[in-house]
Amino acid sequence: MERKLTAIMFTDIVGYSKIMSTNEKRGLELLDYQNELVLPIVQNFNGKILKRMGDAFFVDFSSSINAIECAVEIQKALKKHNTIKDFEEKLLLRIGLHIGDVFIKEGDLFGEGINVAARLEPLAEPGGICMSQAFYESVKVKSDFSAVRIGDVALKNI
Repeated sequence: MERKLTAIMFTDIVGYSKIMSTNEKRGLELLDYQNELVLPIVQNFNGKILKRMGDAFFVDFSSSINAIECAVEIQKALKKHNTIKDFEEKLLLRIGLHIGDVFIKEGDLFGEGINVAARLEPLAEPGGICMSQAFYESVKVKSDFSAVRIGDVALKNI
């Protein structure tokens, strides 16, 4: 079994299920815009999209610096987009980041590192990024961003 240390990103559109239940056309437009915006940024930072799960992306980075800079760039681009849009046209993402040891099976990643990243994403504020302490330690002196410690949290089944 092959293993590797990797930086993991999960993204999710805020309120997407509610949007789809009230306006499917709008929900599909948001997905299209998310793809248009996020995919080139992920590629620019050498991320590899492993899965798309509805409105969510599961992305693998070989560098935690690339992962945080990608996440910040995505949120900056969305903030710029949202300043000129009406409320119902805004696109807000939550992003979760973690660095961890994973194993590779049939081109997919598995392990606790994946589960931690997935559980961190919902803790991010709309338009924000939530990262694990391990991830923060790997990037704090190498990248220009400000972070606020939210304290210890219990993650489901972890």
